[in-house]
Amino acid sequence: MLLFWMPLAGATTTPEVALNWKGEAASLSVRPPEGYDIAEEAPADVEMRWADRSVTYQVGAEQLAEGVALWAVRGQRLEGDLGVTFCSKEDGLCRTHQFSVGGTVPALRKGQLALEVAPVAHPAHDEPQFQTDAQALADEAFQAVKGTDRRVLLDFSAVWCPPCNQLAAEVLHASDPPEILETFEVVVLDVDDPRSWGLKDRYHVGGYPTVVIADAEGRELGREIGFPGRDSFVQWLEEMAERDAPAPDPSDLQPSEVTPEAAGAIAWTLVESRGDGVAPWIARAEAGSLTSELVLARVSTQPNLRDARWLVSEAPDRALDWVPRALSSLREEPEGPEVLREAIAAALSTAGSVQAADLLYWGAQLADEDEAPLLYAAAAAALRESFSGEPFEDRAHYTFLAGLMAKSGDVEGALQVLREAARTWPREPTFFLKEARVLLEAGDAERALSAAEACVDAAWGDNRLRCGALVCEALTALDRAEEARQRARALLTEQVAPDAALDVRTPRYRKALQAFADAP
Repeated sequence: MLLFWMPLAGATTTPEVALNWKGEAASLSVRPPEGYDIAEEAPADVEMRWADRSVTYQVGAEQLAEGVALWAVRGQRLEGDLGVTFCSKEDGLCRTHQFSVGGTVPALRKGQLALEVAPVAHPAHDEPQFQTDAQALADEAFQAVKGTDRRVLLDFSAVWCPPCNQLAAEVLHASDPPEILETFEVVVLDVDDPRSWGLKDRYHVGGYPTVVIADAEGRELGREIGFPGRDSFVQWLEEMAERDAPAPDPSDLQPSEVTPEAAGAIAWTLVESRGDGVAPWIARAEAGSLTSELVLARVSTQPNLRDARWLVSEAPDRALDWVPRALSSLREEPEGPEVLREAIAAALSTAGSVQAADLLYWGAQLADEDEAPLLYAAAAAALRESFSGEPFEDRAHYTFLAGLMAKSGDVEGALQVLREAARTWPREPTFFLKEARVLLEAGDAERALSAAEACVDAAWGDNRLRCGALVCEALTALDRAEEARQRARALLTEQVAPDAALDVRTPRYRKALQAFADAP
């Protein structure tokens, strides 16, 4: 049997913040998370607010542990901010963290209260804005680059999309953005907002993130689908900065017009972007020698053990490109599970923490019911190893981490991850959406309904349809089918439907709600 193993991840970097009071006197103390010390040489910043009072301290580790003075807090709502530097006991590395703290103090003469603590995004980050008019933003960007040699970078992004958030944190809105980014006018387009429909249709956007580089006239010069990592993406940007003419569109070409090697590359591009029209390009590519792109395209569209074995041997680092696409078919083959495990094991030997988490997740799909929770737990541990401690940088992985924890059996731990994230980003549906799904999978429809309702309240556009479908699913699980029908009909009426000629995702979300609306 193939064994998977990853080291356990480090401790969370969320501290414990306690309030002690007796009479009018009170003190607030901070206890570092397990595995960390508070840095002696870096004073912590503490600001607390209650009633009409506000205090600000800059204190050392010893005073922070003993407590900073407050007064007259009984019966009051406390809110504040904490900036503190923690040093890992394991490797000695130190990092500054920002937290929001708060809690309501009982009107008792004395007592102790553990305040709520939530990480906040680093203030240096320029986070992308959503719920904006995509067409207006794009028009402004095209106008801004007219008469210059700069290009427009259209980032078709979703607030809930993990690779979109990785792209934002590591490149487009990073605290240390690559210099090449100055060549482009960057525009974030909210794909869930109905005002993005026209642009999504114009540029044939089906998956997120899709980054389109265009000239001042809006002509596409190139595109990148998904996020391949900072280095690869920056290299692509450098190529785009030099491109003067649009890349050929496969729909404008015939397979016979290109070399077999080029046909293989086009076939793989089509698999990644649209998933249709691939067969003629594969046929043309087969007239030449085998290439990774040809075999990837073939095994992804027509899963077979011959191509899978070739990729294990010749392209072991490409497992994440094809295993998810071929797994459901190949695991039904007599030797399929073993070949898939070999592919995962080979890729694990050189994978980083995030890639290892993905590979272990797919490995769990091949495991029995006793082994699978262990692999999900190992995937969660691997993913945690990648965390920086900065919410803006880590947020891309929170929902995946929660899903892995839930599948490993730690449902309450998964919910804690999601609720901490929701406190950091309370005005978006992302983490309520995942919480509802986790609870539905756990069979807790009552709590799932509450999370789904919170999701609807925070949502807009396509997100509102997705959240609404979860509300209906929870209501149906609670034997409240009539309520589910009424909610579905109300949401469908409330949300504007796109023109049938537009190539956008919205109809599939409306279809899911329509099934509840039409249920007998």
